[in-house]
Amino acid sequence: MKVELFSDRLRIRNIKKDDMAFLINLEKNPLVQKFRNFSLSDDDIIEMYLEEIESNDEELKDNYVLMVERLLDNTVLGKINISINSKYIDEWEIGWIFHPEFWGNGYAVEASKKVIEFFINNLHVHRIISICDSKNIKSENVMIRIGMKKESCIQKAKFFKGSWHDEVIYSIEN
Repeated sequence: MKVELFSDRLRIRNIKKDDMAFLINLEKNPLVQKFRNFSLSDDDIIEMYLEEIESNDEELKDNYVLMVERLLDNTVLGKINISINSKYIDEWEIGWIFHPEFWGNGYAVEASKKVIEFFINNLHVHRIISICDSKNIKSENVMIRIGMKKESCIQKAKFFKGSWHDEVIYSIEN
């Protein structure tokens, strides 16, 4: 399914091959990697995103990688992933990664609100969740600012970089 959404400052669209250099740079950025328990090679990143590009024409799919561009100058700022978490209860999960150069400008909030609005109003999604490391305060603040409500904090949910990490879960419902 082709997705193209607009807000006052942003265009949100499907991923395309021209985004590959930005995505490699984004995925390998040390600040982006801070709360991740994996890192990918350039080839792995390319392979992962090429699969997404090839599926852009499918009518409805289980995962969307949406690029966020600034309308003013067409600069790619980051990406939003939204994927089905449970078909049984019609629950989707949203996440975002923006280049650190663009943090603190409200872009993640603005873009995520548009994506959530689109999925709830057009695809009639029942519920959207978001999960992050409990120490990832910036991401948790995005969840709050887009209207999500905190559901839980899972203690010692994942082990990486030598220690256990808690995760918080937020949700918004149709």
